[in-house]
Amino acid sequence: MSKTVLIVLGFVATFVLLISLYKNTIKLKVQDTSITFAAGATYYIDCSNGNDTNNGTSVASAWKTISKANTAPLNPGDKLLFKRECIWNGRLQAGWIGTDTAPIIISDYGTGALPSIQTSPSLSSGRVEITGKYQIIENLDVRTINPNTDPNCNNQTIGYFVGFNFLGTSSNNIVRNSRISNHTIGIHITDNSNHNKIINNEI
Repeated sequence: MSKTVLIVLGFVATFVLLISLYKNTIKLKVQDTSITFAAGATYYIDCSNGNDTNNGTSVASAWKTISKANTAPLNPGDKLLFKRECIWNGRLQAGWIGTDTAPIIISDYGTGALPSIQTSPSLSSGRVEITGKYQIIENLDVRTINPNTDPNCNNQTIGYFVGFNFLGTSSNNIVRNSRISNHTIGIHITDNSNHNKIINNEI
């Protein structure tokens, strides 16, 4: 066999090997993006038709109040869903502990306007206080009701009102796709809070 033929065969073999490696690399990338979070229990909050004596585990047996929502026994992979078109007065205490592969989801269900969590100016600090880890908080409307404003400063809100407040050593949480209004501070993150993400919110 001539030297030229051997060189050509070697080139072909190398090309085939590179194509094979490329295909395997693409396959691995596709597999990586297909990872899904572990599923868990789901709890529902309905301001109109809910009842805190229910078990909260279905739309038909939803809880009613935000104080009940704060006691939800959420474990990694669980969800706490607030009904759209509903309004709650009070503070959401997001202190649950998820994991990297099974975060806790605090979100919405139904149709219409975002579920709203609001308080009067008498309640200072955060409307949603985050002290947990690996929580995804999304699709909420968080606001202060009728805060005092300064007419000499374009009616800016006066006081210490925080929408989402990352406290203590809260970490690896995500706040996304939410609306925060009528606060002096939309999102506050304390010094020891770490590895949190703020994504696509309207402040």
